[in-house]
Amino acid sequence: MPQALHNMLPSMVSKFVSTIKETSLGYVISANELTFAASQVNNQLMTQPFEVDGLLALTYFVLCFALTSAARWLEQPHHRRAARARLPAGMSAAMIRFASVEKWFGPHQVLAGVSGEVARGEVLTLLGPSGSGKSTLIRTVTRLEAIQAGRVLIDGMDVAGRGVDVNQLRQRVGFVFQAFNLFPHLTALGNITLGLERLRKLPKAASKERAMAELARVGLANKADAMPARLSGGER
Repeated sequence: MPQALHNMLPSMVSKFVSTIKETSLGYVISANELTFAASQVNNQLMTQPFEVDGLLALTYFVLCFALTSAARWLEQPHHRRAARARLPAGMSAAMIRFASVEKWFGPHQVLAGVSGEVARGEVLTLLGPSGSGKSTLIRTVTRLEAIQAGRVLIDGMDVAGRGVDVNQLRQRVGFVFQAFNLFPHLTALGNITLGLERLRKLPKAASKERAMAELARVGLANKADAMPARLSGGER
């Protein structure tokens, strides 16, 4: 329930602000009475009409600013409220840990109480028939798939915990899609340096050096300038 409210309330607040902007909902919140009262004051004190408009604008600003600030607070809670769920004492410090993970697609349960650990530096292979949930389980690590029960932890941090910045999380976790998803207009080297430069903010020279090292590590240094269309499925 807390996670559901965390996901729903910001969009509801944003929709309410848009409704105030785009409809006559202002009349429901007594804007017409405020205008009438201000007009009477103007007539009695001989003040300028723009003061009424200024008061209305201030009321509108305070209302919308408060709602927008509340939405921002819900989307990115203050660091003192951020919940980083840590492993209980005595439990092994795995790099990735699945704890009773459950996932449904409609009435079909794909993951049924999956638990397991991956140690730092460990190479692990998931084997199973098509449709058994291998890709789904991996996608839960970066929240590409939401789970209905259980927990997924990276370095002891619950990836679905409140306060976790999903964009920062995905910068820390490498993910190779089954369909490759390479940019067809960039070379093999360009596909690697793009993320290093745009997300990690590395200089071009450092990005190229790092990318060439990774290509060399998998025996593809000679393919650095090749376009994706010229690469085999395994090379992609």
